[in-house]
Amino acid sequence: MNNSLTKDFITYGVGNILYTLVNLLLVPVFLEKLDVTDYGILSISLVTENLIMILFSLSISNGILRAFNEGYTLKKEQTFFSTALIFFILIEALFILISYTLKEFLSQIIFETKNYCPFIVLIIIIGFSRILDSLNLGVLRARNKSLQYVLLNISNIILLAAINLIIIYFTQFTLISILWGYVISGLISNIIGFAFNYSDFRLEFRLESLKYFIRYGFPLGIASAISYFINYGNRYFLMNYTSKTDVALIDISQKIASLVGVLLTGAFLTVFTPYYLNLYNKVPKEEFSKRINEKIITFSVLFFFLGLNIIMFQDLGLSLLSKSQYLIAANYVPYLILSNYFFVLFMMLTLGTNINKKTKVEMYITILIFILSIIANIILIQSFGIYGAVYTQIFINLLSVLLIQIYNKKYFPLTINFNSLFKLIIIFISLSIAKTKIPILFNINNLFVTRGVLPFILIGIYIFLYQKEIFSIKSKLLLLVK
Repeated sequence: MNNSLTKDFITYGVGNILYTLVNLLLVPVFLEKLDVTDYGILSISLVTENLIMILFSLSISNGILRAFNEGYTLKKEQTFFSTALIFFILIEALFILISYTLKEFLSQIIFETKNYCPFIVLIIIIGFSRILDSLNLGVLRARNKSLQYVLLNISNIILLAAINLIIIYFTQFTLISILWGYVISGLISNIIGFAFNYSDFRLEFRLESLKYFIRYGFPLGIASAISYFINYGNRYFLMNYTSKTDVALIDISQKIASLVGVLLTGAFLTVFTPYYLNLYNKVPKEEFSKRINEKIITFSVLFFFLGLNIIMFQDLGLSLLSKSQYLIAANYVPYLILSNYFFVLFMMLTLGTNINKKTKVEMYITILIFILSIIANIILIQSFGIYGAVYTQIFINLLSVLLIQIYNKKYFPLTINFNSLFKLIIIFISLSIAKTKIPILFNINNLFVTRGVLPFILIGIYIFLYQKEIFSIKSKLLLLVK
């Protein structure tokens, strides 16, 4: 057992899991308090905020980690942090001014109406607050201040939940109240994070430090923002071509599908990335490829196992909501789980471009995919509605995996065992279809059978087929090494 990796998994993974999980647990509250169309507007708002955060963050957390590990003096490391902090505060102020000046125009562009002008500035503040959080967390991780890292994550979780719940239940609640909840919790979190890193701050701004972050982070930021848009930007097309109700339904479906990511993906990638980068420099190419394949297969088995459990029991959770139209969201979840899997696999495979210092390759691939996704969304959503959106996601993310693998096969020593992955995907699809089709084929209307017995039988089949991966010690912590 590698104790360092296990510690990293617990320290840096669990906090991220809890933050995302609390965010998701607020969703049922929003669904009950808002009507379906208002929830669609909230979805568009938070997707826009995420795009801002990803696009302008310059992948700052990883950039700080990389800079602090290059053997610079303490003074230069402090200059990196100070430059980044001053830069993001100035850029945030500039964007707040621009967004306030152009609020009617931006509201029309984002929401297709001028009625949501007050939302625009709040979206900007939320996005940049998350960038500053990422910066503070990056410094704490680079300094190996694990206790403070955990404390900042926990404070983020408590603030997010407490402030939003107070606003929802103890104020005159409106849709904009939710955004104010995110603004207040984000700003307080920034203050706490800066207090932890205050000793590293110098009132100093160096252009060379900024160039370092831009050179490293700009291609990654573009690629990450486009990747995020590919998976979540369909809401803009759905609002334009169908309705805000469809935006709400796709959002709920994606939230359900993303539970796999909350429980597994975030923590896995947190420890997989340094493991991948370190392993490449320590073992022969053949051994590197073998070990990475083992980790990818183990991750994939667990990913689809969790996804299958969600598919089997999601209707029980949705039936607890007072609005019956939300039950329709369950139809799209299996497609989105598959799409999310291809997206995560793409992220893992792009680490080869990081090692080769060819992050532009990832950017070029995602730009091509971005163009194709716009075309596909426009054509398929007009023809198939929400199904067109999920079909596009699957196709685009799969294409991304194939393109990055072509690069890796030519320039990087990693050969993925696609035969094993293809078999796993077929089994997942077959069991997911069986959940819906078996009751129809055999005319089974008994809820005890369809919601109780049948799901456990199908999950049992999956466990039988992949019991080694599911129950092995390796699968429990994902990245334990001999």
